[in-house]
Amino acid sequence: MPIHRIHWTTTAAGTQSLEVLEDSLRWLGGQDAVFGNEKVKSWHGSKLNTISALIEKKKSCIASLSRVGSEALGKIALELENRLDDQKQLHLRLCQNELVKGKIRLVKNTEKSPVVKGRVKFVVYPNEDLQEVVKSEIKKAIDMSENK
Repeated sequence: MPIHRIHWTTTAAGTQSLEVLEDSLRWLGGQDAVFGNEKVKSWHGSKLNTISALIEKKKSCIASLSRVGSEALGKIALELENRLDDQKQLHLRLCQNELVKGKIRLVKNTEKSPVVKGRVKFVVYPNEDLQEVVKSEIKKAIDMSENK
């Protein structure tokens, strides 16, 4: 059970279509995802919605990760050193505008476009190497993506 959970989140301004963003996260998260929509106010006082999808079943996690696509996953596998944190989480940033069109595009930290953030939490035992476990799971997701 190397993948413990995946958490996708995005923020929507009051003027954006929540239904379109929710549909995009439903597709990305899959049928076993638990969805949330929290209404908050920005620092400046405008209304915002934080939309999230949480996936905790192993097969559903791999399926959700596979929706990122083999090309993007291959790129992620090459950038693991910059994408993994001390809590054994892999961080992804997808372009929100492309996702609502049904496309996946990775976003760099320096880009100023709206994003969908993904955090993939891994379970790694003391005798295992985190990067090897993550590469193995990414390979499973790539194989699933290519066999659809």
